[in-house]
Amino acid sequence: MARGQKSFRHSNHGSTVTDDEIYMMVMLYTYQNKSLDFLARKFNVSTPVAKEIIIRSRFGGACG
Repeated sequence: MARGQKSFRHSNHGSTVTDDEIYMMVMLYTYQNKSLDFLARKFNVSTPVAKEIIIRSRFGGACG
């Protein structure tokens, strides 16, 4: 994978979460104070995946 990024997968069909979906999750979490549970349901991912997406996106999960 490019730039060492981890790909995140949807819960039910295993397709990859897109960059646009990740962006929307971060915006909803940051500016509308949506919960991780809400994001997990809305974007069809598990709560731990939603949490990891937010952490990596907000605090720069990429090394180098």
